[in-house]
Amino acid sequence: MLALVRLRDRPELLGVSLRSGSLRLYAQEPEKLMARWREDWPFQDLRLLGERWVEPDMEDVFTAYSQGYDGVLKKPAP
Repeated sequence: MLALVRLRDRPELLGVSLRSGSLRLYAQEPEKLMARWREDWPFQDLRLLGERWVEPDMEDVFTAYSQGYDGVLKKPAP
């Protein structure tokens, strides 16, 4: 739970949740964020055990709307 609290304080994260035993991070540019963190991990007392990418589900969409983040929905369709 310490990680959850510490990650929520990071300005580059839009949100953090605990789902299915894993921390789920919400960021505007998640690939860039994880690349930076792999090079320079900002938490000396926490370990990054791995990462995996998932498609947003309805809970993610609800969370984004409830927090006022709809930037991904404003991108023009290709």
